[in-house]
Amino acid sequence: MNGRSAVLEIYHSLKDFLFPPVCPSCESAMITGGIICPDCIESFTERAFHYAAPPRAMEHVTDFVILLPYDGSCRRIVHSLKYHGMPSIGLVMGELLARKATAQNPVGENALLVPVPLHPDRFKERGYNQSEHIARGISSFSGHEIRTDILKRARKTDTQTALDHSKRAENVRNAFVFCGGRSLSGRDVILIDDVLTTGSTIAECARALSEGGAGRITVCVLATPDPGNE
Repeated sequence: MNGRSAVLEIYHSLKDFLFPPVCPSCESAMITGGIICPDCIESFTERAFHYAAPPRAMEHVTDFVILLPYDGSCRRIVHSLKYHGMPSIGLVMGELLARKATAQNPVGENALLVPVPLHPDRFKERGYNQSEHIARGISSFSGHEIRTDILKRARKTDTQTALDHSKRAENVRNAFVFCGGRSLSGRDVILIDDVLTTGSTIAECARALSEGGAGRITVCVLATPDPGNE
């Protein structure tokens, strides 16, 4: 270990001692390390396996697996993942999502994990794609192959957060294209995103993948708002 690395390690150790990291969900001090505190992990796990999301139907999509309702604690987790530079949350929550998906709707071993892509400008701003980290968490449990090279965001779109249903659909229309070198030839796909609100983004991604020859498309997301709270 060189001198600079040793100084940095001492600095971070002292910083964590004086200002212990906090759980992004409950904001309690993380005394034992980790990303999310054990109490919140236990709570998320129990809620996930009891939560039944409102039924959805969408062209090109065979099934949905939704981990949690998009409420206060889940919203804090998602915001930390997307906006506060904590991509490792995606690994933790992705594994939990994989466990629920396996119990709820087992997908064939040959299915591909495809995270919803970010535009390069957005990726540069954020430094990572949160959906890809969720996919990595799923893959760590399920072993499915992750493919980030077959679905592309063809144009930069405005953030969906402040748009209503019709504007969201217009905002992402034809924003995604299949860019695989050859047809998927009926291969199943697991499409990954963080939050499913109106479904406009997922619908466009599913359309592009279907045009690329995908078979069954299963959508796996961390959360969805309760009806009326979108």
